Amino acid sequence: MREYPCKLSLKLVAVRARAAAMFAALALVALSASSCGRGSAPGIEVATEVGDFKSPWGMAVNADETRLYVANTLLNTVDVIEIPTMQISHSIPVLCDPRRLAFNSNFSKLFVTHDNQLESRHCATSKYLPSEPRRNGAWLSVIDTAQLKVANEISLEVSGTEPSNPSDIVYDSVYDVIYVTARTNFFVTAVDPETETVISRISYFTGTSPYRLRMDADLGVGYAIDKDNDRIYPFAPDDPRAESFGTFVYDGQTTGICAGTKGNKNNCPCTANSNCNSNYCDYSPMLPYCAASCSGSNSKKTGCPCASGSGCDSGICGNSGVCVNASSFGVNDIRGYCDRSTGQCKTATEMGFTNTCENPWDVLALPDLTIYVTCGGSTSKASQTQPVLRLFADADGFASANTAVAAQSSFQYCVKPTELAADPDWEYVFVLCTGSNKLLYLDAASGDILGYFNVASNSYGLTVSSQHAFVSSSSQNEILKFSIP
Repeated sequence: MREYPCKLSLKLVAVRARAAAMFAALALVALSASSCGRGSAPGIEVATEVGDFKSPWGMAVNADETRLYVANTLLNTVDVIEIPTMQISHSIPVLCDPRRLAFNSNFSKLFVTHDNQLESRHCATSKYLPSEPRRNGAWLSVIDTAQLKVANEISLEVSGTEPSNPSDIVYDSVYDVIYVTARTNFFVTAVDPETETVISRISYFTGTSPYRLRMDADLGVGYAIDKDNDRIYPFAPDDPRAESFGTFVYDGQTTGICAGTKGNKNNCPCTANSNCNSNYCDYSPMLPYCAASCSGSNSKKTGCPCASGSGCDSGICGNSGVCVNASSFGVNDIRGYCDRSTGQCKTATEMGFTNTCENPWDVLALPDLTIYVTCGGSTSKASQTQPVLRLFADADGFASANTAVAAQSSFQYCVKPTELAADPDWEYVFVLCTGSNKLLYLDAASGDILGYFNVASNSYGLTVSSQHAFVSSSSQNEILKFSIP
């Protein structure tokens, strides 16, 4: 039994002033040493090897938080662990190479993604109808959680084409839809969890490379993570049975927040009229900024007044009555909070970033309208620290396109940050640092780092319940459980 003692436990430092912390300057790193153990932050309850796993990957906790389901990629099973004892009670055979898991609305079904099946492999034999020919291509398994066995297998082929290695999966609770994304050809497939049939292939992301989708049900916005282009695309999800996805625009044009590769949005710094899409640089304040003054040929550009979408070159008239562009966050070109009273608008270097954000891995949207983004980093920088960004996501937080507003500093000791998760009460945010074998825990309201735990190498699985955080290691074949007070 391997133990992972608490390396460092950190006290909360002025982090409960949630509203003030959200809209003040963003501090991501605030450390204060404390003793190891239970207190105002998470502590170890048990960290142990559990069974002879073969590359455990995705995990999911059931409704009453008594069971942990684990996809064992090389063993071709989904194992059921009784959380109080951390013992395996059932092992459910599934198709080859299970990856990620997602429940339906009432937790009666567990959906399992797989790498593409090859009929030459014995594990491609159907676990639902073994008399049928072996499976070939992209399939989604459906486990009946009452009977603890595979109840169906869904082909993800649409019009003769299918996803290549459909790995990630997310449930949209608003429209009752399962979305499966493929990590090779980036197809996004919508599945009806009730009828267990494919609804459609989502065409909204044509021309982009959506590696994963994340849904914010409260705000009604989704985020498509594009690792190839270092971008995050907000979108407006709809019911794919009847409607197409639409553009979601963060219409932020207010003092103190600015973004854009040229700083050309309203209230962003400027040095000449040509720096502004509105073609008007106001020199009256201490720090000149782009104002919403439009004339002549610029009357349809970003920041100009409009009454309808047709009145804008972009085709989008924002909620504030000015022309805006579709939001798209370029996470590798970051600006910080711009304080017009002092004339300070920090660059990434000034914020302490030793690396820009490359290969965004995960997104976590919080109810306080902030977004956390992990930056997995490029292969050439695999051993270097990478940023973990905390972005404003409310109406004042993003300019209409391009570059996002980030925090003032990054986690300089986190190598290859990957998975993000939060407890149901949104007290803590957990960041899995796969390259440095650490699980960070943050105060969700402020972004302050509270501490970290050591985890096993090659840990890529993270899920959180109201009481525990679970981490899986694909190489060490173990599941670690940490307590949340």
